[in-house]
Amino acid sequence: MCMTWSEVFSAYLLRRYPNQGAKLQAAFALRRSFSSIHYWCQGSYPRHKTREQIERWSKGEVRADLPRRPRPSNQEVAS
Repeated sequence: MCMTWSEVFSAYLLRRYPNQGAKLQAAFALRRSFSSIHYWCQGSYPRHKTREQIERWSKGEVRADLPRRPRPSNQEVAS
């Protein structure tokens, strides 16, 4: 199953800042508010320009073109 942008972003933050406040560190590094980082981790989808900035910042680990929602599996479509 393909992970959503928010899931990949959250996992990346936890890998990059394992022993620190990951969201706070990301807010500082990206020059964004803590609440923006929090909502992005919870499923909010930033604008494309912001996702591209995060893709550059993460050195490609959080791709800007990842889906907002999980794509339905073949079983869900057939039901």
